[in-house]
Amino acid sequence: MKHVSTVCFLSDSEHDQVIMKSLFNIIGSREQHQWQLDQTPHDVDVLLVDADDIGNPPAQLKSTYHAKIVVAYTRQSPQPFGFDAYLQKPTRARSLINLLGFLKGELSKHTLNPAH
Repeated sequence: MKHVSTVCFLSDSEHDQVIMKSLFNIIGSREQHQWQLDQTPHDVDVLLVDADDIGNPPAQLKSTYHAKIVVAYTRQSPQPFGFDAYLQKPTRARSLINLLGFLKGELSKHTLNPAH
C-alpha cells in the first residue's frame, strides 16, 4: 500500500504551474510513496511557494495554509531564510526527485511527532 502525501504549488506563473503539474504526473508515484499535486492550499503536507513572486514569510504561510512543510521555489541560492527546504528554478526532474526524497523523511518526523 502506498503512502500518499499532498503538495500544493502556489505561483502566479501559469508556465511554472504547467511544468510542475507535468513533473508530478511523471514522477509523483514512485516506490511506496505517492505525491499528489493538490489545487486546494489548505491542510496539505507540503506547500511549495514561488518565493520570487509571493513575499509572505514562511511561518505565516505555514500557519495560514495549515501546511506541515513550506518549500521555496526560487532562483535564489542558498535556501531563503525561514523555509524548510527549497527547489531551484528552473526545475529539473532530478532536483524534484531529490526534494521529494528529503520531504518524505521530513514528513515521517511529523508523523512520529505530530507536535511539530
